[in-house]
Order: sequence, then structure tokens, then C-alpha cells
Amino acid sequence: MLIQFTVENWMSFRDKATFSTVATSERQHGKRVCKLKKFQTRILPVSVVFGGNASGKTNFFRALRFAQSQIVYGSKFDSSIPVEPFVLNKEGASLPTKFAFDLWINDLIFKFSFSVTSKKVLEESLVLVNSSKERILYSRQGGKINFDQSLNSDQLLHQRLQFIFESTWDNQLFITNIGSHKLASQIPDNLKYVYKWFKDTLHLISPNIHFKPWSLLNENQLFNKLFNKILSKLDTGISRLDIEDIPFDNISNSSKSKSAIRDQILDNPERSADIRLSNYDQLYREDNIEYLVITSKQGEPIAKMMKTYHTNTDLFEMNIGFPRESHGSQRVIELLPAFIDLTSQVLSPEIESIVYVIDEFDRSLHSHMTVQLIRMYLDSCSHNSRNQ
Repeated sequence: MLIQFTVENWMSFRDKATFSTVATSERQHGKRVCKLKKFQTRILPVSVVFGGNASGKTNFFRALRFAQSQIVYGSKFDSSIPVEPFVLNKEGASLPTKFAFDLWINDLIFKFSFSVTSKKVLEESLVLVNSSKERILYSRQGGKINFDQSLNSDQLLHQRLQFIFESTWDNQLFITNIGSHKLASQIPDNLKYVYKWFKDTLHLISPNIHFKPWSLLNENQLFNKLFNKILSKLDTGISRLDIEDIPFDNISNSSKSKSAIRDQILDNPERSADIRLSNYDQLYREDNIEYLVITSKQGEPIAKMMKTYHTNTDLFEMNIGFPRESHGSQRVIELLPAFIDLTSQVLSPEIESIVYVIDEFDRSLHSHMTVQLIRMYLDSCSHNSRNQ
């Protein structure tokens, strides 16, 4: 769970800004609030950031996305760190940008922080908090790193950690190498929990990033059943959603782009790729957008296309198609997998808890639809819930 996030010198944030999900002493909705009994702390299952245009909401979201990208993927050896410091004063560009997280993972609290410029990582630290004390697992200052005594006492482990650090470039986070290095399996789990949290637990959804779990409809029967059951009750007019497999060669895309996608999928069959098809509608003078997910089947790429069915006046189902649905219905289809996952974890059963951060959640949604989705999730929350 995300307990607290702090950012400084990032885009429109000049000064330190902190976002906290720690609950107040308010008891009215206490039965839905998560209790971390060992720490005598209560964590909110839902938090909302609201404000006017240009008030920093999307920049807050981008800060999370930047941190996740740097932790999970890092920067290439010969590239700069794509950090975006506060630019409305002369000092901002030369000062480091700082990020700090308090996370609840596996009944423990971890504090992870780092500061970067476009050229290198200046500071990085990982602190483990239990009910009585804190331990600095490691602390990095530029080209030097110090480990907790418990890690230094095991000579072989210390050598492995030192080797991983020495193979970490100046523009990379040490935690990235801990989680992805070939020696990762020989490193204690408590050093990898934060990396795995950003990789597997945190999900970021923005209006410009297509959220694609709907492509699992014809692979996960429970998800299919829940999705269509809930969708039919949300007053969109859609009776059900289905997925059609179409030959990859039938996609109307450039041959160069298709060749690159084919290579990407066949090189790693476990991966998938998104295609965004746009057809200009002469009548309404706007683009009709269709999303396809490309996977592999029997060694060949194949496209998954969404079908939306409505019941006509003769009680027969008709395929309308995603591009012809209203913007509100399209947004519901985009968001519904997240709320199904939050209420049942049908998409991530192996993950202890999941966190979804959604930018412009109510975009194109009627206020009643927004309430329905939030209420559906809150009805699943209790003291023992660990999702946000």
C-alpha cells in the first residue's frame, strides 16, 4: 500500500509536496479503512486529488510514472535521466529532483528515497521499519554505498551486493539492479520488495495510455463473467463485450510498423503490443479510434479486437464496435478491469495487494457512473483490505 509520497523540484512543484493516505481519527466510515495493527496506523482505501486546471494534478501523476519507470527500467548507460525539474526559476534546473515513498509491503513499512539530476543519481536509500525501530538497509551517496550491519556480516552477501553496486551506472538506481540483476535470486527478499512493488503492485492509468486487460476476456472466464455482468448493469446499453481474433496481416497499418511489431512479439512471445488505429469520420469530423492488442498464437502474431454488443428491437445482439460507442462508454470499458481487479484481484491473484492511480478518473463519465464504480470498490473494503 502507498502510505506517503513526497516530491520536490519536479515540473510545477518547486517546494516539497507530500501526499498521504494515512487516515484521520474520523470514524464514520471506519469499517472500510485498512488497519495496520502492528504500526497502530489506518490507511485509506480511496484518496482523491482535486483542483482547478493547471493546479498540478497531472504533474503529480507524472511524478509517480517517472519514479516507477526509473525504478523498474532505469536509464540506458549512454543516455540522460529524463527528469523534469521546476523551470520557473533559474535555480530549478541545476538543483536535484527528489522523490520519497513510504510503502506497506508484507507487514513491513519501507521508506525509499532518491534524488537525481539529468546526469546522475546523487542519493538513494532504503529503510526498513518494524514496530519498534528503523534500519537503514543501504544508503548511497554518489559513488559510495553503505550497507546495514546485518548485510555486512555475511561476507558472501556483502560481496554480491558490492558487485551489483559497482555494476550500477551513475545514471541508474541501485534498487533497479537489485531487482533485475542475474544475481537477484541470491539477494534477500527485503531488498527486492520495493522494486517488485513498483513493478507488480503499482498500476498507473492515464487518458493517453490505453489500459489493455480487456484483451484477457477470452482467456480468463471468471474475469469475462464479472466484466460482462457489471457492464450490463452500468446503463451503457452494452449487453456484453467480446474479443475477436483477426489475422495480423489484415491490420491496416504501415508495413514498416507491422514488421517492427511482428519482430517484437516473436522475439518474446510473453509480450504484447498495442496498436491504435485511427479512421477519420467525414460526417462528424473526428477520428474514430480502435485499439488492438497483438499477441502470438502458434508462433504467429495475432490481433485481438474488441466487439461491443447491443440488443436490437428484435431482441437479437448486434455488434456496434468500440469506435461507435460514446466517449463515456469507452471510458467505462477502459476503467472497469481496474475496478474488477480491486474488488476481486481476478487479474492479479498472486499479488498481496494492488494500487491503481488513475489520472482524470471522471473524464467523460457521468457523476452517477463515477459514484457507482467507487461504491462497487468500497463495498469490498474492510479492515483487512490491502488494495487502494
